[in-house]
Amino acid sequence: MKKSYVGFAAAAALAASTIACGSQEGHVIESFFRATLAKDSQTVSSFAVVQFDEPLKSWKVKSIGEEQRVPTPLGDLAAAHNAAEEAAAQNKRDQGAYFNAHPLEVDTVKSMVENGAAVPAKLQETAAAWKKFMDADNELKGKVSETQGAYDREKRLVTMSTGKGPDADSLVGDLVTKTAIVEVDTGVEVKTYAIQLRKYDVAPTGQATKVMSRWLIQSITPQ
Repeated sequence: MKKSYVGFAAAAALAASTIACGSQEGHVIESFFRATLAKDSQTVSSFAVVQFDEPLKSWKVKSIGEEQRVPTPLGDLAAAHNAAEEAAAQNKRDQGAYFNAHPLEVDTVKSMVENGAAVPAKLQETAAAWKKFMDADNELKGKVSETQGAYDREKRLVTMSTGKGPDADSLVGDLVTKTAIVEVDTGVEVKTYAIQLRKYDVAPTGQATKVMSRWLIQSITPQ
């Protein structure tokens, strides 16, 4: 009975490995490591946003996990960026209105606020108000840059997966991710890595037909 159980376990493990390697995700991982071994960075960058810089002799896909789905985030990221831009623009408008209402006082305190100089008591209220506008401007500019970066990164991934760069904002549906476990033989030791893959199950807004998409390698994490 023990031998039978061991045989069954080995056969199950082999079957799981075969299924993993024969899947679309498995083929992407195989292509990634083959291109990495050949030092073909152009091929790697066509379907991966990370590089594998560790020593590499061989590899084995041990398993590929179940898919996880969330709504594709590009639309929310675009909305967040637009909101950040509007907040920055509103602060500028409010700042301009304040200046128009207090032109002489603001002209007097501008350089003091910018240089951190002492402000006369009668102008401290104006200085505090102007500094608040300046601080908000710096903070909101940072938010605009942060949201722009997040949007650009996600749009790049959508474009890589679907090839629909100009139309990426119109695509709605799900972001699909899976995690694969891969053993890498460095020639000295065997290391285990978790590889996160993603693709997009999406269609143009108002349409039922999904666009073609492919798996991408998003991250490689030592285990």
